[in-house]
Amino acid sequence: MVGLVQILGGLALFLFGINMLSSGIEKLAGNQIQKWLDKVTNNRVKSAVFGSVATALVQSSSLIMVTMIGLINANLMTVEQAISVMLGQEIGTTMTAQIVSFPVGDFRLIFIIAGLIFLEFFPKRDWKKFGEILMGLGIIFVGMGYMSSALDSLIEITWVANALLLLGKSTWLGVLAGTVLTAITQSSSAVSSLVVAMGLSQAIPLKGAIGIILGANIGTCITGLIASLKLSPTARQASIAQIIINISGVMIFLPFITPFANLIQALQRY
Repeated sequence: MVGLVQILGGLALFLFGINMLSSGIEKLAGNQIQKWLDKVTNNRVKSAVFGSVATALVQSSSLIMVTMIGLINANLMTVEQAISVMLGQEIGTTMTAQIVSFPVGDFRLIFIIAGLIFLEFFPKRDWKKFGEILMGLGIIFVGMGYMSSALDSLIEITWVANALLLLGKSTWLGVLAGTVLTAITQSSSAVSSLVVAMGLSQAIPLKGAIGIILGANIGTCITGLIASLKLSPTARQASIAQIIINISGVMIFLPFITPFANLIQALQRY
C-alpha cells in the first residue's frame, strides 16, 4: 500500500513538474509558437523539425497539437501542413524520457532551490519564468525518484511481479495499458517516464516497456480529439489524422518489437 501511494505521489509530482515546466516555457516562448508555426509550415521538412524541437522544448505535444487545431479552425493552417508537424512531434516527445533517465541524484534539489530563488528574489517576469522552468525540472526528478524507489519494493509483491511479467510477455497488453494510462493522465511523458522508472528498477521486461510506450503514443491523441470536438470539420480531420498516424506507426512497428528489443539489449553490452 505504501509503495502504491509513493508511486501515485511520485506521478502527481511528475505531472505537476511537467505542468510547471510547460507553463514556464510557454510563458517564455508561447507567444512565438503561433508565429513560428506560420513561418515554417510552408515546408514539410521545416514543419517536421519545428514539431520536434518545439515539443522537446515545451514538453507538451498536446499544447502544440491544440495550437495547431486552433489555427486550422481559423483557416490559418491546413491539415496537410499540420501532419508534418505531427510527425516531428513524435520525435520531440521522446526527450522527456531521455531527460528523466539521467542519474541526476541530488542535483534535482539544486534545480528546485535555483527555481525558488528566481521565483522569490528576482522581480522581473522573465526571471520568474526561468524559475518555473528550473523548479518544474527539479520536481520532475523528485517525482521520478519516488516512483523508482517505490517500484523497488512493489516488485517484491507476487501479484505485482506477475502482472508486470505478463505485460512483458504480451505486447498487446502493454499497448493497451499504455493507451489507457495516457488517456487517463493526459500525458504520454508521464507514462513513458513511469516506464523508465520501471526499467531502472528492473520491474518490467524491455518488450513490455516498449509495448506500453507504443500505447502511450496512441493515448496521447485523446487531448487533440477532445479539443477538436466542438470545432470545424477540418479541425476534427487534423485530430483524426493524428490518431491514424499514431495507430499506423504502432501497427507497423509491433512485428519488430522482439528483434528491436534484442538489438537494444545487444547494444547495452558495448
